[in-house]
Amino acid sequence: MNIPQETLEEILDHLRFDFHSLKACSLTHSSFLPPSHRLLFMTVEIRHYRHQVDSCLKFRDTMVASKYMALSIRYLILHYLYQHLEDQSDECMLFSLLRLLPKLQRVKIDHSLSKATGMHNVDSFRSAPSISNIRHLILTDTKFESFTHLFSLFSNLEQLDIITMFQVTVKDVSSPNHLDPFRRCHPSALDLQIGRPIIERLLSPQSTISLKGLRVLNILATDAAYLPSFVIPSLESLTLRLTRSKCRTLGL
Repeated sequence: MNIPQETLEEILDHLRFDFHSLKACSLTHSSFLPPSHRLLFMTVEIRHYRHQVDSCLKFRDTMVASKYMALSIRYLILHYLYQHLEDQSDECMLFSLLRLLPKLQRVKIDHSLSKATGMHNVDSFRSAPSISNIRHLILTDTKFESFTHLFSLFSNLEQLDIITMFQVTVKDVSSPNHLDPFRRCHPSALDLQIGRPIIERLLSPQSTISLKGLRVLNILATDAAYLPSFVIPSLESLTLRLTRSKCRTLGL
């Protein structure tokens, strides 16, 4: 006996944030199996301080073996993502994972090093085909080897709509090189809680972030005098998060 679709949706809507109940539903009746699995695997978090690369490799093998599970994932969270110099893959670890998740919409990279996202082989990273399904990229406590690594990441996610950056640093602050000027992402919102020098480089003409369609810009600033020195015609909201006083929001 099949359970009506409306009843299924109503039950699962109430249980969507209860992992144990969803798992129980998937085991009680075959009608629950596909929709409950979609909710169970909607968000995946990979965290292992000492063996994160091994964990990512096992996750990649699982996604290859289970296309259905790969299709269910909408949000991927990666902690402590590193790339060892002895790893000689043609493609970096990050993109080898992202390409297996065609319905993925949001990615968070936390406490990671740029060699996980840019590798030591920057040329192979720059030439990677763009991934079009990801809309929101979150970078927190992540260190990039250079702006070339950081900008290459953006250029390979051309359909990004929101970029969030918190405590992101760049080791080599020299100008990026050998970037394709036609490969850019076009976000509508930027939330930048990072140092002023990095913000200025992200908003510069050399960046692979296009500002043509930007509507919302949030910036962490040390003083209210810090504003972009150029006009963004499409901007509707500019918020300065001041470190020593209350936030001020400017309606544009």
